[in-house]
Amino acid sequence: GGERQDPVQLPRSGQRAVTLDVSKSTPYATNPNNNLVGTFNLSGYNTSNDIRVDFWFQHHGAGQGAGSQNKVWARGSDTDPWVEVYDLGVNQPQMPGVYKQSASIELADSLAAKGQQFGSSTQVRFGQRALYAMGDRLHFGGYSFDDVRLYQAVNDIAVLGIDAPSQVACELTSATAVTIVVRNTMNATV
Repeated sequence: GGERQDPVQLPRSGQRAVTLDVSKSTPYATNPNNNLVGTFNLSGYNTSNDIRVDFWFQHHGAGQGAGSQNKVWARGSDTDPWVEVYDLGVNQPQMPGVYKQSASIELADSLAAKGQQFGSSTQVRFGQRALYAMGDRLHFGGYSFDDVRLYQAVNDIAVLGIDAPSQVACELTSATAVTIVVRNTMNATV
């Protein structure tokens, strides 16, 4: 396993992206599991701060899909147990070679639910497993990641649904009432 250092660059923006795949395809793949770990000093924060991560990713063909290693995990310190925060295989774009933005992943809530706090060695881990190396944007296996952001959300709410009007409503006017369901994703009143 390992990350590719290949002349084929697959950035969504800028000049670089990171691709995780195998260095030798089946039947020569001896360790098809890869991890990319980022360590961050978040000692000035705690889980009452709404710290999040998001990123853009793409897969490179039919050889990449759901699996126990194709996930993103986080932990409050480099000695805490890993907490799964996102499933790459379930959420990957339908078509290979197309970047998709992840959800805004609420690290604070995920870590607090497991009794963890942010610290000087908070980590985020991207995992990947496939038996085939990336051939190009569209073929074989691997994930590419770009534009990873670690940030604090402020005054954030999410629209969960539209209750009224219904999707088949006719003759709507500017006076038609709209009812939505929202979720306060903050750890405070918005």
